[in-house]
Amino acid sequence: MKSAQHNVRFIEKPQIQYYEEDDNIILSALPDLHITSEKRLRLYFANFTSFGMIAQQILFEKAPSFDIACGVEHHKELSHIKSVFKAKGFSVSGTNPEPVSPFATTKAKGHGGEFIASRMNLDCKPVELQILESISNSTAAPLRFAASYCRLKGITILILSLYMWDGEQLSERNENILNQIYILLQIIRLPFLCCGDFNMHPDVIKASDWPSKLKAVVRHPAVTSTLNNNNTSLIDFCLISESIQQILLSITLDPSVSWSPHFGLYIEVAARPLEIKGLALCKPAPPTN
Repeated sequence: MKSAQHNVRFIEKPQIQYYEEDDNIILSALPDLHITSEKRLRLYFANFTSFGMIAQQILFEKAPSFDIACGVEHHKELSHIKSVFKAKGFSVSGTNPEPVSPFATTKAKGHGGEFIASRMNLDCKPVELQILESISNSTAAPLRFAASYCRLKGITILILSLYMWDGEQLSERNENILNQIYILLQIIRLPFLCCGDFNMHPDVIKASDWPSKLKAVVRHPAVTSTLNNNNTSLIDFCLISESIQQILLSITLDPSVSWSPHFGLYIEVAARPLEIKGLALCKPAPPTN
């Protein structure tokens, strides 16, 4: 029996994941990608410091420019957040702020809560409460991120809105938050896009084991800072699964905000990932007996 010739060649295939198809084994993707659809999913991320009336007004003035809003540090009851967004045609998943004494020190004041608000016409829904509670119980800490499923054309992804402890870099508490995300991914096994205030430079995350453990890459806006009171504080950015990194088309800064000190982020995602095509290096699969 003659063995098959393993002639390496290039073929054009969807670029969102590793796969084996027909008699070809895909070896690597090349950066020469093109998108055959103009359909975009538009996200907006912000650390609001407090999601009061002025912040709400400014955000909803921007509503025509986004489909999903991811927010942290809202410092409101989640029921109130849901009511505010429902009136604007959005559904919400999220967490409540931590109850603390008004006399607590700044470091002890905890998180102000996270949310994801998606337009009601989108196929988005919160991750099951039982899953989130089991992760919280197993890690002995409240979850410090909101999590939702989002169905795109041909693929479902997880969207996360995250806040990490300030001034601690990769402390035990911040490592625990990333571990909670890791456990969530092990349970649900979907690719994810995490928008967050990481309170550390992207290079700190890149230099750690977390991108490898989460099978993710760091993406950030092309700026030196995401704060209006410091020129070197690039702390708001994204983590995205390696398998879908090509769907993240852009991250840009929005300086036209009323809250302080954080700017907002506009994040564009390809809504039809299977229409992202590119050249892939492949060879025929070895013959089977």
